[in-house]
Amino acid sequence: MIQYHGNVILLCHFLMANRHGDRLRFNVLLAEDYAELLIIEAELQGQKPSSFIRDLVYKHVKRNRYKVTLESTADTILKELEHD
Repeated sequence: MIQYHGNVILLCHFLMANRHGDRLRFNVLLAEDYAELLIIEAELQGQKPSSFIRDLVYKHVKRNRYKVTLESTADTILKELEHD
């Protein structure tokens, strides 16, 4: 499956994923200028670019999962209050 997000193309291989234990490998193609900025930022953080990307993805998913959970909980509470 290919997903387009602005200048970023995500190639997601779910059916033929390269597995590494409990992890899946994703190939991410970035526009050259974004890739250069990412490499510079990773170096400034003392990380390899792949580790830097992984940390960014984990932080993004955790932050958004928490947000979705809060929104879902708030919706449930509001619905319960409406029925009382």
